[in-house]
Amino acid sequence: MDLNKVLDSEDFDLGALSVETTNELLGAINALPPDRKAMAMKKMWNKRVPVALKQNSRTEFLRKAAMLPADIQKGLLDKRLQMVDSEFYFVKSAGGFKTVKMITDSDNKAPGLGNVSKQKLEKDNHFLLSGVVLLAGIAPLKEDVTFDVIPHEIRNGDFELKINGGKAITPAARVSNEAFDTGGRTDIRKGLFRLENPKLVEAEQGLEFNLDFAVAPAANTWLKAILIGSSVAPY
Repeated sequence: MDLNKVLDSEDFDLGALSVETTNELLGAINALPPDRKAMAMKKMWNKRVPVALKQNSRTEFLRKAAMLPADIQKGLLDKRLQMVDSEFYFVKSAGGFKTVKMITDSDNKAPGLGNVSKQKLEKDNHFLLSGVVLLAGIAPLKEDVTFDVIPHEIRNGDFELKINGGKAITPAARVSNEAFDTGGRTDIRKGLFRLENPKLVEAEQGLEFNLDFAVAPAANTWLKAILIGSSVAPY
């Protein structure tokens, strides 16, 4: 373990480390000469406060870092890996349907249609979900759609979002689509349902985002869902 890299990393937060990684870190510090050990301990304790004060998806990711595989934790500490802002999107036709599955096993990456394949994130792409956007638009062709706040027939419905092979993100099995209604607001991104308790999405685990409506949306209606958060990526 390269102590300088670890302790100088902007992604370091002692409170986010697993027991094993903390023990390894403390063992490396303990092996230092007394003068360097004191400096390293001071740097380690001083690093935690500024990170913990920030309220964003990166901070939430650090707080859940102990849930990541050990090699991912080490990669973040050694600066082989970093956290990056991420958005995964899915576009589906909804006109005339009372049920729409926004994420399916037949999905393939394609510009304007989505950037996730086969209903799951790729290997080693661990992702902290901090918000979900749902937008709608009407046009005969998907390429001509201007996505905006969802209309009343979509608000008058509900959804379920499941991660990691079927775990719901909320205690209630289904949530009202009113959560995505940001009409008339300027203090938030259009269509954003922000999670007060961000969820860690594991790599290569199934995703589901299913919508049901009381009345089918108008013909030529398209929906766009966006999962927002932070991911692990190579430097």
